[in-house]
Amino acid sequence: MNKEYKSIFTGVMGMIDNEIALLSKIEEERQLQKIVLIPSESITPHPVREALSTAFVSIYTEGYPPIRMTREEEKVVTDYYYQMARYRRYADRRFYKGCDIANLV
Repeated sequence: MNKEYKSIFTGVMGMIDNEIALLSKIEEERQLQKIVLIPSESITPHPVREALSTAFVSIYTEGYPPIRMTREEEKVVTDYYYQMARYRRYADRRFYKGCDIANLV
């Protein structure tokens, strides 16, 4: 894999597009300095923005996780090995497959 191609997938935004990184930082500062009483235009907490920049943003999760997951305790829902065994055996209600780990989230 050539270096330029690899940097697109493993680099940070500031290395790939410095202008977008700068504008994103300026917008973040603007949102922190003003109170906008429209929920969709208010600052999102950093951990939420961090979560939105994970690999989960690349999958389509239309539908719902298994009903049983809404009734299980958190320690059972987040038990990766248990959930993968159940998922492989019973599948789920999602329209698109490949959401097995997204169900845990």
